[in-house]
Amino acid sequence: MTNPTTFSPDSGAITGLKPFPKKGKPKGSRLADAKSLQSIYERFRQLDEKSAYQRMGVRAMINGQPPYKESSLRRAGRAATSNLNFGEAKAKLKQMLTNYNGLMEGQALVSPALPIGLVDDATKTLAEDVSAREFTVMLKEWDEFETLMQIAFMEFVTHGVALAYHPDDSDWKIDVAGWDNFWIPRDTRASESAVDVLIIYKPELPSDMANRIMDEETAAEMGWNLEAVRDALVRCTTSTQNGQRLTWADLARQLKSNDLFLNHIEDARMHTLHGYVREYDGTFSHYIIERDGMKPSSDAKELEFLYENISDDDSPKQFFTIFCKDIGDGTYHTVRGAGYDMYPHIQTSNKAWNSMVDNLMMSMKTMLQPTDSVALESPPIQLDGPVAILSPDWAFIERDFPNHTNGALPIMHDLALMMGSMTDGGSPQSLPASVQPQTKYGIQAAQASGSSLAIDSVNMAYKGLRRMFKEMFRRVQVIAGKLIEGKEDPDDHPEVFAMLERIASQQVDPRLFLEINRVEESRVIGAGSPGAKQSIMDRMLSRIGTMDEVGRAQLLHDMDVLDVGVQAAQRYRPATPKPRPVIDQKVAQLENTGMFQGTEIEPLDGENHAIHAAVHMEAIGQSVQVLEDWRNGGEQGDIMELQPHIAFLALLIPHTERHVAALQNDPTRAQEFGAYKKALQEYGAIWTTYVRQIERAISEQQQEANAAEQPDQEQIAKLEKARLEMELMVRKFQTDEQLKVAEVQNRIALATKKTDAELANKQAKQNVELAQELASASSSDVVTNKRINTPNF
Repeated sequence: MTNPTTFSPDSGAITGLKPFPKKGKPKGSRLADAKSLQSIYERFRQLDEKSAYQRMGVRAMINGQPPYKESSLRRAGRAATSNLNFGEAKAKLKQMLTNYNGLMEGQALVSPALPIGLVDDATKTLAEDVSAREFTVMLKEWDEFETLMQIAFMEFVTHGVALAYHPDDSDWKIDVAGWDNFWIPRDTRASESAVDVLIIYKPELPSDMANRIMDEETAAEMGWNLEAVRDALVRCTTSTQNGQRLTWADLARQLKSNDLFLNHIEDARMHTLHGYVREYDGTFSHYIIERDGMKPSSDAKELEFLYENISDDDSPKQFFTIFCKDIGDGTYHTVRGAGYDMYPHIQTSNKAWNSMVDNLMMSMKTMLQPTDSVALESPPIQLDGPVAILSPDWAFIERDFPNHTNGALPIMHDLALMMGSMTDGGSPQSLPASVQPQTKYGIQAAQASGSSLAIDSVNMAYKGLRRMFKEMFRRVQVIAGKLIEGKEDPDDHPEVFAMLERIASQQVDPRLFLEINRVEESRVIGAGSPGAKQSIMDRMLSRIGTMDEVGRAQLLHDMDVLDVGVQAAQRYRPATPKPRPVIDQKVAQLENTGMFQGTEIEPLDGENHAIHAAVHMEAIGQSVQVLEDWRNGGEQGDIMELQPHIAFLALLIPHTERHVAALQNDPTRAQEFGAYKKALQEYGAIWTTYVRQIERAISEQQQEANAAEQPDQEQIAKLEKARLEMELMVRKFQTDEQLKVAEVQNRIALATKKTDAELANKQAKQNVELAQELASASSSDVVTNKRINTPNF
């Protein structure tokens, strides 16, 4: 008879689960009962014993276990042999974990997106940015999030696989586990959709479990077995009075009075198993039972489910996410982490280093050899005051010890390189010793080589993060929707409620958060590596000239974050979400309109001078083109039609020159500044030429009007007004140019004075040095053919 709690050797099926019925559709849950889940767990553990033993060896190596057993060395008579773990594995893993933990350093861990066309582009961009940022703030303010992610990355790096899951089906918070705390069938393909059964061990604090059933009506509706949970809580806690067990009433009273003693009783943990079973219709069911079942002395009934949620959802991603460093041979259990890959190299390295330490200790000893057996009866060395006398019956042995610099150390170096090639990233020593990166590009290559992670592993980590964040975001949306509708108490979900308040405070409708329909992971620059990030930022800085103003501001802010951190960067150059085109472009367009109407406008500090200059230069070009068209057309038409453009340019060119001058101190704008400055000089010359032509045309029209038989006094007055306005504009323009020339002359004068002062100081220094040299030469007793080179003044 087949044991109902083992695997069928023919089919590989888990026979603790109900078989598919021969007739009709399957009814109810595929899992028979709580005892079946516990038995499946025991079988999973048995099949995992060999792997667990290997993981234990890897952990021991990382935690400093020496390569040899002390008992084996004593039995072999080598108790004095060096037996050290040099910590190479721990250092390597620490480096990789630092980089992976850096993946969580971004200001936004997710990149959400609203449906296209739901709102205008500016509102869409603002809502997406604020939602991403505040969701990230909520995650990082949860005190367990960073710890859990570090544990997950540690399992991911060391053993190649890590699990993130939602222990509470109605909450957004996660828990994590490694291979030692979760089990799946050993032939499961490396895909969450291929998982048939997943069992997770989770120790629970009694207070946490008791809180879940305090609202008994709601807990029962959710699937909690109130009586079974009460019995389990009573069993896992003990009283300090006469060794009697606490009753459920005692536990409830202590919890209600905030008696923290409940969680500090020795071994006061409820050891639970979470089971996820795929039903025949493709949906998943979630179960919770006690891991250890009923104790023989217990009066309780047979093992029951603490929690049942049958066929809750058709996607395993709703419950758990499995992170894989790679896909191994296609199944989860063939995936290997860096700990497994490093194990043989580290053990060999530790043994080799220990051998070299033994040789070093031996080389520091004095070696003597007796000439005969009688010599053993007398001491080899006798001390007589400060003198040590070697007995003639003993001979001093000279030995040549191997030079490890030319022998062992190069091999050890190559061994380290081979180990680096098998794990994430290389090391600074991976570059040839003869290659000294003296150039900028050489240094960047060394940075990237020395601190980067393998791109495939980073991509696999990000794929897991994408699935995990997507599910967390979905659950937060569900809770947020209930809070907005008033169906949930804010005290039950304070983190989500605070997030909604922050979103609303930034002029974003919280209901837009509910409309987000796509969530991707947000990748940090350099994949968590400071060296790689610095190298990338240097390359990005070289392209800053091709970016628009928003891109420039964001790149400079990211560089500030790299140097001083997120919080300090917000003080110096705040990251404010600005839609494209930026507001300065609209302001510059309004300024153009105002100046065309004759309003004189002064540039202000704090304006985006590059944007203003670009918009104003375009307007200048358009007005100059109008003047060109008039000249190319034979200077026909009413001369008065050109006056608005002449007046416009008289205001706009000096205004634009001030914006361009503000770009002079920005080294990234050097090319742009030079082009604008040259164009403005040409436009100024063109403007002056047209002014002279128009003045001449007005003068000719005035002469014709005065020479007429019946002069048109109205036309004559109109032409005179135009001439006076033109003369006024020319004088003002010339005044602005003179002020600009005077400012330049002042700067030249200051620079000349500074240069003269530096030359004077240099001349004085040379004179002092010459005087000292002459004094030294004249004071010498013997001077032979000494030539003194005097400077050329």
